[in-house]
Amino acid sequence: MSDENKTNEKTPRKGVIFHFGEKLADRAEAAGLIISSEAVRMLDNYYSILQAESRKVNLVGNLDAEEVLNFLFLDSLAGLQFINNSAEVIDVGCGAGFPGLVLKIASPGILLTLMDSNGKKINSFYHPPRHLLFF
Repeated sequence: MSDENKTNEKTPRKGVIFHFGEKLADRAEAAGLIISSEAVRMLDNYYSILQAESRKVNLVGNLDAEEVLNFLFLDSLAGLQFINNSAEVIDVGCGAGFPGLVLKIASPGILLTLMDSNGKKINSFYHPPRHLLFF
């Protein structure tokens, strides 16, 4: 394969769909984070729900897809290096679930407590049955 073709493979083309799950898996692996394919699928679901709910309630501010991936999902996953699979975790000010829900999805054995004072976010984002898509 020529060097020109290799460069073009890495260059995003206009109109290319953002494949969140694939990018998440690749970047997590590059960062040395081990997450299962099931967790990647569930985090991809979480991202889709987050996008839909953010149209109703401001859950993540003005972040684009790359920023959500890097600053919310991957930063949350970085916490895996500090907890074991049976840890008790409290996410105070959980908002849209970062880092708590991401950690719970990636490490299902943790005991997670979510706390937030913003009822609008809680009522919008954690209303059943949406949370059942994760666990």
